[in-house]
Amino acid sequence: MKTARFTIYYLMISAIFLSRLIEKDANSMCLRSKNVSGGEDHTMVLTENGLIFTCGLDSVYGFYSGALGIGTFSGSYKDTLFQVLDGTMQTDSGYLENIAGIAAGWTHSLARDEDGFVWAWGGNLNGQLGDNQDSGNYSNEPVQVLSGEQNPTSDPNDPLYIEFLQDIVNLAAGRSGKHSLAVDKYGLTWSWGINTYGQLGCGDTVTRYVPVAVYSGEQNPTQEPNQLSHIIQVSAGAYHSMALEDPNQGAGVYTFGCNYSGFGGGLLGVGKDVYELFQVTKPVKVLSGVQSEEPNRNLQNIVSISAGWHPLRFVRSQYLLLHRRLQSAQHLLRTIRTDDYQLPAGTQRPRHPLRSSRPQYPPLHPPR
Repeated sequence: MKTARFTIYYLMISAIFLSRLIEKDANSMCLRSKNVSGGEDHTMVLTENGLIFTCGLDSVYGFYSGALGIGTFSGSYKDTLFQVLDGTMQTDSGYLENIAGIAAGWTHSLARDEDGFVWAWGGNLNGQLGDNQDSGNYSNEPVQVLSGEQNPTSDPNDPLYIEFLQDIVNLAAGRSGKHSLAVDKYGLTWSWGINTYGQLGCGDTVTRYVPVAVYSGEQNPTQEPNQLSHIIQVSAGAYHSMALEDPNQGAGVYTFGCNYSGFGGGLLGVGKDVYELFQVTKPVKVLSGVQSEEPNRNLQNIVSISAGWHPLRFVRSQYLLLHRRLQSAQHLLRTIRTDDYQLPAGTQRPRHPLRSSRPQYPPLHPPR
């Protein structure tokens, strides 16, 4: 609870701080911020007049990613805000314009303009930019995301041909991950990038370099492979994804991808631990839990979602360290006599959590 409260306070303070420090060029003209999005090591700021500013680090582990979108690689932190260049948008000002939404990921950044087109820049090791480039590519300026499976025909001469992803109203970039999600104005969901654990929700674990349709999964199991629909918001974690359903459909939540949260399972919220369910490649419904007294009911009436990160990369060393600490603590507890302290009359001595039985977790999964 304290950690969550600290995180909320930190984000609020950061948003206020950034909104007051945005400056444009040498004129120091103050601009009001509309939205802020924080990635792994960089921050995006969207102003009220549709411009994007970034700060932070444009490299990860010594490898340049270009997540700042400023056309250069410094390898060091940018502690002041820089305006994102236009890239393939090619505006008269030389900067990205008319932006309505932003999403900061691990090594890449996403933006959607007022016309519903999507722009991406940064790391592209697993196709998270959606521009159909080979693995290992990166871009330090925005490129436009291709249509992928949204395109109904492969014939460029067909009137129905669509070259770029369009009509997008909501975006998500993998937080500490390398995949991207989008929702169009019809409530249909699209995904692209790494898919090791099925986090794209397209029924397999194959990485995609252009957008593909997210399957309906448990939303419409009798008519698979229909597309997940009636979605108003998506959120991308490191190895799993979330989708929020329209309030007229119950405002339920769907998850897909990895169910392993580092020290056990349950990341997908479907009532199964990692032994029963390690990953899913199609959306599943999140259960209500304590929201309802009836068993096996689905979560409803949700207004917003946010997918986090689970520490697969560091879980091996952390698990071993925690295991040693637990062993030391348990040894210490065994040496304490139960009559060293007295409880009030009528009070039962609580069972120490370290003495409770624990499940044996499966072998650690290799890091990403």
